[in-house]
Amino acid sequence: MLKVGGHSDAIIHKYSDFVSFPIYLGDETKAINRQQAIWRLPASEVTDEAANEYYKQLTYDFTDPMTRIQVNTDVPVQIRALLFIPAKLDRGLFSVKQDFGLRLYSHQIRIQDHYKELLPNYLRFIEGVVDSDDIPLNVSRESVQSSPFMARIKKVLTGRVLGALAKMADKEPEQYDAFWREFGAFIKEGVINEYGDQEKLTPLLRFHSSKGDDRLVSFNDYIGRVDPAQKTIYYIVGDDLSTLRRSPHLDAFHAQDIEVLYFTDPLDGFLPSSLREYEGFNFQNVADAGLELPKQDDEEAKSDQDAMPEAEWAALVERFKTQLGDKIVDVRRSDLLVEHPARLVAPAGSPGSEMDRVRRLMDEHYEIPKKILELNPRHPIVTNLASLISTGDQDELVNVSIEQIYENGLLLEGLHPNPADMVEHIQ
Repeated sequence: MLKVGGHSDAIIHKYSDFVSFPIYLGDETKAINRQQAIWRLPASEVTDEAANEYYKQLTYDFTDPMTRIQVNTDVPVQIRALLFIPAKLDRGLFSVKQDFGLRLYSHQIRIQDHYKELLPNYLRFIEGVVDSDDIPLNVSRESVQSSPFMARIKKVLTGRVLGALAKMADKEPEQYDAFWREFGAFIKEGVINEYGDQEKLTPLLRFHSSKGDDRLVSFNDYIGRVDPAQKTIYYIVGDDLSTLRRSPHLDAFHAQDIEVLYFTDPLDGFLPSSLREYEGFNFQNVADAGLELPKQDDEEAKSDQDAMPEAEWAALVERFKTQLGDKIVDVRRSDLLVEHPARLVAPAGSPGSEMDRVRRLMDEHYEIPKKILELNPRHPIVTNLASLISTGDQDELVNVSIEQIYENGLLLEGLHPNPADMVEHIQ
């Protein structure tokens, strides 16, 4: 039993609410502190109702958390922790959360709120409390931060959180999809910035794909259904799903029934360079200029049958180069296009479409990168233009058509600076 002077009980509630002995204020006969710390109870004794009520008191969030993770361990360091994954990242207008970090206790006495060193930065959406008797009470906060115990606690907690997410992804895929839609960007951030955690984080990544409708797929889902001869994970970068699904870069992949992952988040562009490979599979952007896919027998026969006369093709290419000038690097033939007349690809050695999008979002003085224009020599628009050029008819129509083909490519790449300018050409 401990009696304290006549100061406000708010200090007791803030720092000593959960010490194991009662604290009385002045001559009061009723203990001020609650004594029982929910995170110190065995997990089997913590009900959903009690845990959710504590979460709401801790966070001022009116919604129950998505899930909770309880840690009771004595090796390699003594830890009693109760962690929560919120149901939503944005908790509405009345959210009072101003900072992130866990609440840190030692011997059930609060040391610090918003303690950021207990989890890696990419898990900053986690809420909760951590208590350890291994943390000495008679040291400064700076000494606590440099204590070797803190590194051990961080390692244990990170492992438990990632293990819980992996279990959710495996056993409760619908709940994990809900988690991903709220907090997926944080997992991507971890893959990019925390090399030591990549092995555990990468299987947690999710993407839409050309075979998934609105379903999210993992890298393991992808490589589990590819042809055994395929050792590449193909992806495409863009602003939104509706645009990517119409991309000319997908023509050959649709024709050969090869799955492509859709990268629509600005962070996605950093993933291939951060990961390099996954389970022996390399990453390749389908918009790469050097992309090569195995030709099918009927494709080679059709290519030979529908080949445009060399002189006609040379005149077409020259006209495109003259009309577009320094807007492009080159004009060339494409054997990967099927349904579309043209596509824009990055020249060899350039940063590529991954970085194009990042620079466009971050640089207010962004300039349209110069690309290679690839033409489909079998598409009716291209063959008709070639015929008009060879006869010298309708020069004005040919010129505006060439400009329109180029601007269509910019639009599909998400690079057009002002799509409204296209209206005049279309009309």
